Amino acid sequence: MEFALAICIILAFILSIGLAFSITVRCIVFLALPNFCSSKGRSILLMYAMVLVLNYPVQNYSHNMVVLSNSTTCGQSLALNATKKLLENAASPLFAVLNGIEKMLKAIKRFAEKVRDAFKALLRAVREIFSMVARVFQWLAGMTDVCNENMGQPYRKCKKAFDDGYNKCCAVMSIFKFLCGIVTLVGYLCNIARIGELLCLIADAIKDFIVSKIGAPVMARINDIKDMFYFNVSIDYHFHYNMNQSRPYSDVIKAIMKEIKEKLTIIDVLQTIVDNIMAFTILLVVVKAVMYRRGYLYKNHFDNYYITKHLYDIDARRKEMDKDSLFPLKYLEQIKFIPTFSHLMTKKELKKMLKGLLFWSFSAFSATYYIVCDYGLYWILDLVRRHLDVRTSAAIPPHLQLHVKGQGPMADVYKSMVGVIEPVSDSGLNLDTSVCLPRPLEPNFDAYKTIFAILFICLFLNIFEAYALRLRHIVSSTYYPAREKLRAVWLYNHILLSRGGFFLFTRRQLHRKWKNEKDIEKMSLISRLETKYAFFRKLVRLFGRKRKHCLSCGREGKESDMTNFTHCVNCNMPYCNDCFTALGNVCTACMNPVDYGDQDDVSVETDSSEEEEDKLIRVATLKMRKQKAAKKVDERRPSRLLSLFQKKFLNPDDPMTNKAFSDEYTSEYDESYQYESNATTSEDDRPKAQLKKARADKVSMDIFKERMDHNVLA
Repeated sequence: MEFALAICIILAFILSIGLAFSITVRCIVFLALPNFCSSKGRSILLMYAMVLVLNYPVQNYSHNMVVLSNSTTCGQSLALNATKKLLENAASPLFAVLNGIEKMLKAIKRFAEKVRDAFKALLRAVREIFSMVARVFQWLAGMTDVCNENMGQPYRKCKKAFDDGYNKCCAVMSIFKFLCGIVTLVGYLCNIARIGELLCLIADAIKDFIVSKIGAPVMARINDIKDMFYFNVSIDYHFHYNMNQSRPYSDVIKAIMKEIKEKLTIIDVLQTIVDNIMAFTILLVVVKAVMYRRGYLYKNHFDNYYITKHLYDIDARRKEMDKDSLFPLKYLEQIKFIPTFSHLMTKKELKKMLKGLLFWSFSAFSATYYIVCDYGLYWILDLVRRHLDVRTSAAIPPHLQLHVKGQGPMADVYKSMVGVIEPVSDSGLNLDTSVCLPRPLEPNFDAYKTIFAILFICLFLNIFEAYALRLRHIVSSTYYPAREKLRAVWLYNHILLSRGGFFLFTRRQLHRKWKNEKDIEKMSLISRLETKYAFFRKLVRLFGRKRKHCLSCGREGKESDMTNFTHCVNCNMPYCNDCFTALGNVCTACMNPVDYGDQDDVSVETDSSEEEEDKLIRVATLKMRKQKAAKKVDERRPSRLLSLFQKKFLNPDDPMTNKAFSDEYTSEYDESYQYESNATTSEDDRPKAQLKKARADKVSMDIFKERMDHNVLA
């Protein structure tokens, strides 16, 4: 703030001094005012509009985004807490039932253990009986084995004796061993010895009958009784949910908010940059004004397509001299070159306006986009706040029931016991969303109005930019009238040289050269090419070609031509000799209009800084310039030229050199010349330029002829 105040004080001091004592500063200040309507000036307003957009809609949008993020994270926390509570409420009936079942199972287990102990005693007695039966079975099995061993001995011995006899017979009889088959047939008689084994089969059959028909069913019944007391109770319940957390939920919320703020930090950085750039944007307007002044003073073609009264004055002067005139302009020329206060626009101005409208549309779209985003987010959050304020309290209905699977007396006991158990839940779910509802910040509607007003002003300035920028031409011509006349001369010749095609231009110049049509002004081919093509103009300037033009009639000549042109001793403005003589040897560029009698340009406003002494100095300077101009005109008098001619070519003792005779002889022509020099530029009483030139030539030729006749007679 202090830095800005210091800058304002310094600028105010510099501008106060500059506006009071410097014409350059005044010109630049007045040139800067129309520049506010240019693209640089509109950029200041658009930059200010963007600053407002960043300060209000964007900042409000960022704040509401943070509100939305907080509301979202709060809602997630609320959902997490509600889920945890819901899980607790859902599991609480189950836990109560499970606790009751566990107690019941413990009591049943104790009862079952007592029953099992009694059963174990019974089981031991049964096992003793079975062990005794088993020993009997073992004895019977042993008896069967002993019987089989003892009763089968005679059969085995008989069978062995016949087998040995058969083998020996086969060995002895060799070829007649078939006769040994009689031994085999006789060996079947040994089966009579196996009749004793039938007694062993009876004991084995008794054992098998007792084991299969009595022992096995008894063991099966005992195992069934055992299974009735040995069983498993299993409770299956399915309740799946996942709540995986890699870190605490508070850290997750902080990370989300940190990331959102990092994204929104870019907007703050952008706002800071725009604020700093805007401080230097005003300098662009001043720089643009300085550049315009420089281009106006040093470039004839710079912003020079306006028809002013100086062009009409030049055209009137050329008509008096029977030269080519410019007006009326052709149709295409009327489109390209227009009066300063015309409502029409040039092609360049239309192109600039369309370009400005394009860039304005981009800026307007950006500003509107941010405003719509800001208001849209506020509207949505406010809608959520008004319609999602929910407070609920819902009880959890019973949803658990026990089922006992299986058959048997114990299962029936459990079914009768479980039937009286009903899980009841007296707790409920309480949900209040008001704590997490977003509280959005209302947009600044006054800022909206200001932004749209600035955009409308920029649109207005863009449409009327061309008319406002023409004021720069008027300001520059006011502060530099001499330069304005030079630019008018250049524009006049530029339009004139641009007319017609190349063949028409060539034909007119040939007519002037070979048919002696003096009313056709001499124009060089290089000048025409320089006028038609900007590249060629830069090229010839690179080679040092410079031309000058008469400030009154626009006549073209070389920069070094001092014979056909007269330069003002004060401002060095060029005039052709005819125009300078017709103007009464007074420069219309650097002299005050009052000094040479032209009341059209008179301004009643006088400079407050001009004192009486300054006015006297200016008048004295004017008189001195008039004396110098009169002296120069006197040197071009016919009598003076004749005197110089006589001194150079004739005899000094000749009677024609007598001063009295010479004065008497030339007085008629001097009076005519004096009349022509002092004549006004009106159409009624001023001879034409051609007549003056012809009269001066006639004076010299008459004197020369008489002088030659006098010498011949002598």
